[in-house]
Amino acid sequence: MNTKIKTEERVRRLVMVIGGETLPRRQLIAELELRQDSRRNFYSNYLHPAMAKGYVCMMRPDSPSSPEQAYRLTANGLDFLEQLKREKESKKEQAGAKKDQAGFWGCSKKEQAGFWGCSKKEQAGREHTYGFLDAS
Repeated sequence: MNTKIKTEERVRRLVMVIGGETLPRRQLIAELELRQDSRRNFYSNYLHPAMAKGYVCMMRPDSPSSPEQAYRLTANGLDFLEQLKREKESKKEQAGAKKDQAGFWGCSKKEQAGFWGCSKKEQAGREHTYGFLDAS
């Protein structure tokens, strides 16, 4: 996978996790389901790219290594979060539309392929009897 795409996906995840809250590093790492000892990974792969894009800011910019440091979304970050939410809703609607188009009585394409579960080969080779018809 392309590094740029991975970074963008990580930034999206971080923005979604922060949401409208102010969260400390430890909680962000836990919410992202990263190892607690992966601070360097968190900073270089999640936090710094998000801050470079202007989505995230420090609550204590004068003391970046403060144990009480926390992070929140900027105005750009909140706009980006809204965009992500709209995209997510759009995908849900599209998935629902595809499900509605599943076909006859909600059957899958595989089920639609055959008549009452019969393959086309089975349909061509025999006639279906319905129990009340006498085949003789």
